[in-house]
Amino acid sequence: MKIVNILLCFFLVIGLGGCQSEQEETPKAATPKAKESASTAPTAIEKVQQQTVSLLQDPTEPVLVENPAQALAYWQKYKSSRPTLILLSNDPFLQPLPAQTAEQVLAELASASRQEIVSRSTASIANPLLLPAMATSAALRGQLFSSIIWEIPTDAPKDKLSAQAFRTQLLDMGAITTEEASSIEYDDGVIRGRIRNVPFQARHPQAMTPVTGPVIVHIDVGYFSPLYEGEIKTKLYPLLYKTLDKLRQQAAQVLTVTISYSNQSSNLPLSTRFIGPDLATIFQQPNLLDKELTRLWRQRSKTLYLPNFFQAREVNKLLLDMDISDPDQPSIKYALYQTHITRKQGDVALDYLAQAVALDSGYGLEYLALSSLARDNNLPDKSLEMLQLAAETFPEDPFIKTQIISELQKSDQIDPARKILEQLQGLNWSETFYPNWPAKLEELKNRLAQQE
Repeated sequence: MKIVNILLCFFLVIGLGGCQSEQEETPKAATPKAKESASTAPTAIEKVQQQTVSLLQDPTEPVLVENPAQALAYWQKYKSSRPTLILLSNDPFLQPLPAQTAEQVLAELASASRQEIVSRSTASIANPLLLPAMATSAALRGQLFSSIIWEIPTDAPKDKLSAQAFRTQLLDMGAITTEEASSIEYDDGVIRGRIRNVPFQARHPQAMTPVTGPVIVHIDVGYFSPLYEGEIKTKLYPLLYKTLDKLRQQAAQVLTVTISYSNQSSNLPLSTRFIGPDLATIFQQPNLLDKELTRLWRQRSKTLYLPNFFQAREVNKLLLDMDISDPDQPSIKYALYQTHITRKQGDVALDYLAQAVALDSGYGLEYLALSSLARDNNLPDKSLEMLQLAAETFPEDPFIKTQIISELQKSDQIDPARKILEQLQGLNWSETFYPNWPAKLEELKNRLAQQE
């Protein structure tokens, strides 16, 4: 595949900065499946006492998912233990369930298989069950937890937290009733209240205290967005270690840990994606918190730091060494893709990107960014090529296919465009989330007919 040097204008850096592609009214790509194999059996609530381990003292095998709503598939198993949810995120995910379908959603969450919940808890299909931002709302409505603690990512003094602002925000989005709003109060770094008759806390990092009873921990990678300001100011791995050490100090007994990437729903750049697996490694080996960084993480820290001093050659050498030592690390392949793009080596870059996607399909989002860039620079053939690669990576995403139709239409390829359109019209489009899409597709069909 040939990518001309004009792709160099695409803003690609090693680190937490980056950009994603455009999308018409919808997220950018369908959700890759959870990293844990998904059972096809219904997620029945276990009646037996469920075993806990000491949080970040004993090894735990976390579950990696694309977005927080998919974690519901794994939280439900522990409903009978009445755990507390400890949520580390930049968003409390309290967007309310649609009133007209809420009971149906809760019923399906209670009876569907893990695989079904994971595949339908995304906006990037025609008929979503719920959206990522509804994860905590669904958990509250489903009575999965005895209480919820949202750990707020902030460096501001704890007295800057405002119960009034929190109350207003939740009321404005319809997440709470006026009665629930009246229960929300602030005291010494903690906003407390009751939502759906479940105790809810939003805590400042300085207000973390031990948690009794069984807990489930969910970390969304977006938690670190407001805290990380680049390696010169912040340094990523010390930030990760500090966060998990504070979590360990809560001395909780954990049932399970879930981690979400949120590259689609929160627009986190793909260059953050390695944080999820690295966090998982620490939960698997909690003694790492008491040791120096591993060789791989020291090298990655340098790849984050050196670009500040225009040390591109040294970064590339480090990444090549990392790739030799850890050839199955998709994040390293993706970083090598980025460095080769900046060095005007488009074909080599795309080969590394393909390797990253083969190891972790989530990196396929980059094809959408490249398609958008090619389109902006009047390269329709390259835009279509990248869209087709994205569609191969995310075959369930109908919105990628609509972009393909648009590119085919521009080049008067009406027959292939019509075949794809027929597939889209055969989908079961959600009346709740996408009520206008059947009409949009019919209008598109008419435009294609006029173009013949």
